[in-house]
Amino acid sequence: MTLSPNFNPTSASTSRYLNRASDQLGAAQQRLSSGLRTADPSHDPGSAAIGSVLTSDINVLKQATRNSATGSAMLDFIVSSLGSYSDILNRMRTLATEANSSAMGTTQRAALDQEYQSLTGQLTAIAQNTKWLGTQLLNTAGNMVFQVGVSSTTTVTISTIDLTPATANFAPSTTNTNISLGSLGVNSSANAANALNNTTLAIQHISEKIANYGAQKAYLRYVADNLSSEIASKSETKSILLDADVTEELMNIQSHKAMFDSASVMFQQSLAKQEQIAHIVKQAST
Repeated sequence: MTLSPNFNPTSASTSRYLNRASDQLGAAQQRLSSGLRTADPSHDPGSAAIGSVLTSDINVLKQATRNSATGSAMLDFIVSSLGSYSDILNRMRTLATEANSSAMGTTQRAALDQEYQSLTGQLTAIAQNTKWLGTQLLNTAGNMVFQVGVSSTTTVTISTIDLTPATANFAPSTTNTNISLGSLGVNSSANAANALNNTTLAIQHISEKIANYGAQKAYLRYVADNLSSEIASKSETKSILLDADVTEELMNIQSHKAMFDSASVMFQQSLAKQEQIAHIVKQAST
């Protein structure tokens, strides 16, 4: 190898290896301290990109889980209100049955009708006051949509209904008739018979609604379970792609530190060699 006072190839070579060992040691320390295999995205751009998408999906899925829980809680509230509504209808049906008897006179029917009208008012109050964050649930027919997945089309729709006695139609869906509770009473045998028929249909109508809402809650439970599984799966995949292996990085640090120390020693020796060349030149010139 040619000796030159202007260029030291050994020093240049060992300097390159020293810098490489320093970079590798620093990268291993960065991964271990951050807990991320891709603390610097340039170390693995592909995994970093996929991990970013997975992180976004996981955040959306967690919110979707909360949306599902919100929908389930709202269904509980609706079913509870419908239960109270049904209890009142059952009492109204009992009053209609009692009034539709020849044993009852005008005075007795008037007393029964007073309670019947009071109960109708309670039904109206339930329909008007059953709200979820200000939204009417039993006073207006409509839809409430809950996103329960990553895609904007992955939704669950919960229908609101109108149960206001004066406007609600309790007729079976297979008929075109209009069955209302608004103008009913039990102050006569004929009115009591009509009230008995309509309250019976209303109870059946409410029972069907309770069953429908119960089925939706069961579906939301399955949705929540599926979301939990998807979150766990994507979180595991994200961990595989992005998280550092502590054992591996500790071994890397030891290995790179040994290389760094060795390269440092060699670099110092290469500088000493250059100094020797300068000394030889100096001696030769004197």
